[in-house]
Amino acid sequence: MARLKPSLVLSPRPMANPPLRTPKERFQFCDTYLQAVGARELRRSDAYLEYELPIDVDKELTDRPYFWLWVEQTGHQVEPTVLRLAFSEQAAQRENERLRREAWTTAEARGMSEVERMFFRPPVCELITLGSFRLDKIFDSLAKRGRFACVAYDTSTHGDHMVSWLMVNIMVSFQAALTQQVYRSLAIRLDHGEVVDGFYDFVRRLPMQPAEPEQLLQRSRISVSDALLRLDNTLHHEILHSDLSWAEEARHNLQQELEQIDLYYESLLPDLDAEERNLVQAERDRKRQEVRQRSEPRIVIAYQQAALMGLPERMIHLPGTPSHKR
Repeated sequence: MARLKPSLVLSPRPMANPPLRTPKERFQFCDTYLQAVGARELRRSDAYLEYELPIDVDKELTDRPYFWLWVEQTGHQVEPTVLRLAFSEQAAQRENERLRREAWTTAEARGMSEVERMFFRPPVCELITLGSFRLDKIFDSLAKRGRFACVAYDTSTHGDHMVSWLMVNIMVSFQAALTQQVYRSLAIRLDHGEVVDGFYDFVRRLPMQPAEPEQLLQRSRISVSDALLRLDNTLHHEILHSDLSWAEEARHNLQQELEQIDLYYESLLPDLDAEERNLVQAERDRKRQEVRQRSEPRIVIAYQQAALMGLPERMIHLPGTPSHKR
């Protein structure tokens, strides 16, 4: 019997968010992001960060499209947004008490009317958890800003010959009733087409600096579009020649579930008139479609980031370089 193959779907959107399971991981992630986008640090304490946002970052992290449209049309100057992030319940309670105390002291010092006292609202911090609005906005901003990079190894102290690589980071999801995800990082050398697996682990800690694409592509013999096509074909070929027994089992289970649905609804038909039969058959078709959408095996390939980078020739064959594939 021919081996069943799951459908193959290409998705341009990133799939799952990073598994930032602990408050410490979320703290480090948000701190790194805010520093990278040029936010100004105002305060730092245990499980708490306070940053002043640049305007472009403010637009990405706050859901105020009409406000920013008004600002652009009127040229109105706005105060920078201060982001106050707490990463534990204890930190949120502690910092909210501090913020209220400081705001009240400042307001009392300048003098408050009775009406102002009635409507006094101190600033509060946000508790950052998985699924929180602000963390989701940071994920969206990061996905947008990190979609493509053009960098080269920092050769300020060397005069090395640079070799150009195109790297893509990919999330491969094997979906059926359950989903298993595998992170892949593939790169292709643009002078002779060598493909390398696990490339990001090799370059992630190297000192890099921004570079111009024209500079990196001077000696390339393979265009970026052709390189992407080769990487895509390499990944497809590998997946479709891998062990697909999980897909065969999923299709078998799906067929059994569809047969049970058919058996149930067919048992209802003899006692129904023509109009009722049409309604029951429509309900059966809807159930079948729901089951197929939930359980039919498929492979989703999500290209998350791409990077054009230059590395010294001497680094290509250093110990620890990922395994090379022709």
